[in-house]
Amino acid sequence: MLFGFLCLPCIIQVVAFSVMVFAVVEKAGTVVMNDGEELDSWSVIINGEVRVDDGINQPLCLSWGDAFGIEPTMEKRFHKGVMRTVQDDCQFVCITQVSKSPENSLGKYLLFIR
Repeated sequence: MLFGFLCLPCIIQVVAFSVMVFAVVEKAGTVVMNDGEELDSWSVIINGEVRVDDGINQPLCLSWGDAFGIEPTMEKRFHKGVMRTVQDDCQFVCITQVSKSPENSLGKYLLFIR
């Protein structure tokens, strides 16, 4: 089991898996997220590594099983720092923040577990 999913109850995992999309970034050094970019999804790394550098703190490295992105909320949130792939063939599974309407979003399920 990937670390990013350990905090989710089994029923929530099933719902999450049903709405995930798969994303691949082929080249190392590719910017995945820019500083100040609005977060619109929650992702788990399934292959590769990324580094987040905010220019102030020690760069944060995320790898297999680590999760990043929007928290279970319908509020706007913004990424801090620049996230780049560290190696070729980084792979992610992502759940988008589909709608501001809770009845149409995975957010309503995730809010119950936080």
